[in-house]
Amino acid sequence: MPRWRNDADAPGLVLASAVDPAWQRLLHLLNVAPSGVAFTLAHRGEPLLAGRRIRVDGRTGLMLPVGVRLTLT
Repeated sequence: MPRWRNDADAPGLVLASAVDPAWQRLLHLLNVAPSGVAFTLAHRGEPLLAGRRIRVDGRTGLMLPVGVRLTLT
């Protein structure tokens, strides 16, 4: 089973993630297609963002923080 799964309604979505030693992760979502794509994400079978759909317009991208802790001073 892949770590990350999506149910994109069209081809063109590319997923990549980067993680630091504390397991804080940035998830990179790139849509290389000319039109937008909508999808949900799951990590190891668990829905991300409570199963809400995400939309990435054509030839654009997003970076989502996953498990990133903020220190406010």
